[in-house]
Amino acid sequence: MEALVSVLKGQVKEYRSLIELAKRKQEVLIGNDIRELDKLNKEEQNIIIGVAKLESKRLEIIKDLSEVFGSAISSYTLKEMAEQAPEPFQGQLNNVCQELNEVVEDLNIINQGNSSLIEQALKIVNFTISTIAQSEREVIYPEKEAKSTKPISRIFDSKA
Repeated sequence: MEALVSVLKGQVKEYRSLIELAKRKQEVLIGNDIRELDKLNKEEQNIIIGVAKLESKRLEIIKDLSEVFGSAISSYTLKEMAEQAPEPFQGQLNNVCQELNEVVEDLNIINQGNSSLIEQALKIVNFTISTIAQSEREVIYPEKEAKSTKPISRIFDSKA
């Protein structure tokens, strides 16, 4: 149980790191700083790798606990597991469970805001592309005698 509490606290710490990173991403998205966004995405990948490792450890611990306490524990939620835990760990698991729920909820809220910012940026990009593509279609044709057999090279390909 000590190992489980420790891993869960580690997960809370990693999720808090993700929250801080998501807040920084929000500022970067508003500021339209692509290079900084790329840097933050790389940091996020490293944190996610850490979260995945902790999750693997948590699953191993649950497997070990289910062998000790019976197989039913593997199907328990964290809250149910805290209720079934021996007394010294019951309070710790309840606290970590509550913290984990709060952190995940906060992260979801920030990520929804970031998704909205990204959608808005994509709409602007699509509008800009369609405007440029539209202006490409409004070509003024030269008179017949100035006809050239060379194809016109374009700077922007609207298919991109």
